[in-house]
Amino acid sequence: MKSIRHFCHKTKVETLIVVETYKIFNVLPAIRTIKKQGIKLITWEHFNYFADKKYSIRWWCRYFAARYSDAVVVLGKEDKANYMDNLKNIKRVEHIYNPVIFHTSEKADLSVKRVLAVGRLEEQKGFDMLLDIWKQIEDKGEYDEWKLSIIGSGSKQQELLEQKESLGLKQVEILPFQRRIEDFYKSSSVFVLSSRYEGFGLVLLEAQAYGLPLLSFDVKEGPNEIITDGENGYLVKAFDEKEFAEKLLYLMGDEKERLRLGANADKDLWRFSQENVIPQWIKLIEGL
Repeated sequence: MKSIRHFCHKTKVETLIVVETYKIFNVLPAIRTIKKQGIKLITWEHFNYFADKKYSIRWWCRYFAARYSDAVVVLGKEDKANYMDNLKNIKRVEHIYNPVIFHTSEKADLSVKRVLAVGRLEEQKGFDMLLDIWKQIEDKGEYDEWKLSIIGSGSKQQELLEQKESLGLKQVEILPFQRRIEDFYKSSSVFVLSSRYEGFGLVLLEAQAYGLPLLSFDVKEGPNEIITDGENGYLVKAFDEKEFAEKLLYLMGDEKERLRLGANADKDLWRFSQENVIPQWIKLIEGL
């Protein structure tokens, strides 16, 4: 706290942005000094409002962020409404999308028989459900040439490997994070998101940038702000594994549909471009 106070004073900081509401606890002991110096405080949320239970540590972080911040920035339209409805002490809440971190002219080869999933190997990401879904695919016996690639690292790795073995899955690979993840985006035909909840779903934007059709559970928050059902992918009722498997089988079996969805995949990526997002941040900071 002493270091934060010293830095803010020495460099004459005008705006302090706390990245992730959890970090508001790092700032609270210095809040009196920050306010006395006239520094504007923005807290930038990276999870959806309902990601943790009421009165959990993160819930209290959001409470204090709302109370002391000059503005709270959230990643989705629905989450802006969630904050306004549930935190009556909030001064200002703004919705600004995360930007796409890269653009590419290279597109996925949608004839490659690979389904791709990317994310941390944690309960949130729902890869246990994805393995159960893929079991339905393999049981059909009609798509033996297809492969499911799960790319990520985390505490659930061993459990997922054991689940894969217990289900007898032959067409699944679980790989650690790759330095050249773009090679997997370019050599896949469908991108799937099986999360139980999301902060936003940045991997969906990355997949879109490569023209991949998307398939996701319709969970809080994020996927339904990125996926337009039937246009650039499909949204499935949250945790309906049977419907998810049916949609995935449909996409695997219909290359023309994959090409149609893929052609629409990056139509609205401008919403998430740095050229669109940066001016929104500048407007917010200058308007405080």
